[in-house]
Amino acid sequence: VTAMMVRSRPGDFAQAMMDLGAGVCTPRNPSCGICPLRRGCRAHREGTVDQFPVRAAKAAKADWQGVAFVVRRADGAILLRRRPEKGLLGGMAEVFGSSWGEAPLEPLAHAPLRADWQEAGAVSHVFTHANLTLTVFAANAGPSTKAPSGGYWQAPEEAGLPTAIKKAVERGLAMLDGAPEAAAAGKAPRATSRKARAR
Repeated sequence: VTAMMVRSRPGDFAQAMMDLGAGVCTPRNPSCGICPLRRGCRAHREGTVDQFPVRAAKAAKADWQGVAFVVRRADGAILLRRRPEKGLLGGMAEVFGSSWGEAPLEPLAHAPLRADWQEAGAVSHVFTHANLTLTVFAANAGPSTKAPSGGYWQAPEEAGLPTAIKKAVERGLAMLDGAPEAAAAGKAPRATSRKARAR
């Protein structure tokens, strides 16, 4: 191919190659019979045209773990915060919890406030590059409970929650309402009876 290149018109040559790929040497069912380069084409000569182009293997998705804390006030508002502007789900609302990666050794160490936390099970969400599993803890807060630094109270239906966080909130609220199977269309794991107080 290099020998065919007209060095004084490299742009035209590049355009010609792109046109050839778009109209003749297509990924599926290439028109080898009218291809001006078929005599020098190794794939055509060896009968392996259908093996090209070689698709790169998809990278395995990462498996992320984390904990999420759903706190509900008496008026139905839940405790939220904003994610950092840069990064995944940048600037969107979320419940308090751990970072997403390795499973935290002490989940309740990430709790935003002291409460009688109940483990509500886990929810899963698939991103393009990672599978996320969040263990959800839920608790009711007193009417005068103040939001911790960076947090605020808002009705969940008004918060514009991303899907992954919405799943966690639905799971936690279902636990608090005594209906753990109501979340995720009955597919969420059954809640445990374990209770713990955050330190």
